[in-house]
Amino acid sequence: MPSTRTPDTKMPTEVVQHCQKCASRRLAHASCRCDDKFCIVMTNAQHQFFEGPIPTDLGLDMQTSLKGDYLEIQYCMQCGQLQGQWPLPETGVEKGWGDGKPAGHG
Repeated sequence: MPSTRTPDTKMPTEVVQHCQKCASRRLAHASCRCDDKFCIVMTNAQHQFFEGPIPTDLGLDMQTSLKGDYLEIQYCMQCGQLQGQWPLPETGVEKGWGDGKPAGHG
């Protein structure tokens, strides 16, 4: 879900209008500023933990501005579906790269 952020607002200028699963218009959009304090636990066989900047390959809409990193999530309040494109390929965190990119590919 691409969105654009204007420097003087905290909400994106474009959002999905209907749920991709049930077509409801009851969508919620959450936006939060994480800076480098994002953390995630991957509950796969290795149970990886990552803390730092938001990895770019998690399927989460991330906008970067001069004020920091913003994580944006949109979900349906009717059926609970997280809006986005799924399934995702194996992420860098799952592969043990930490930041979503292999070492030396920054």
